[in-house]
Amino acid sequence: MEQEIMLIVRDSHIADGKKDGYEITTKGRFSGDENDYTLEYDEMIEEFKGCRTTVRVTDGKYVCVTRHGHYNMDLTVEKGKRHDCLYVTPFGSCMMSVFGSKIESSVKDGEGSLIMNYAVDIYGDTASVTDLTFIFNRRKCS
Repeated sequence: MEQEIMLIVRDSHIADGKKDGYEITTKGRFSGDENDYTLEYDEMIEEFKGCRTTVRVTDGKYVCVTRHGHYNMDLTVEKGKRHDCLYVTPFGSCMMSVFGSKIESSVKDGEGSLIMNYAVDIYGDTASVTDLTFIFNRRKCS
């Protein structure tokens, strides 16, 4: 069953030795169950406005993040495994490797959280380390 949710997205990352990040609260959609579910939302960060992001969780431990719009991305995160991903921007595209070190998923009755930590390598060099958290519940967004 698909339902509207309030979604908090927290991104904290280190790139080039500098820590950065953001937090947004937005409307989204949830469908699925405790172990296999999908979150969908429209990006709110200025750079990504006009993009739609879909987060698919399988078995509570395999995550695919897809962004469509003027930035396109298929990012796969799995604890202890490396996946190659393509990132396409208005300025060009690049292949990157994503190594997942943490995935914690907790869902009950369409509400819950997803916490991920992963490193992104570009051409074999670590470009960033990211902590990404999604918190969602059925409360309405205004």
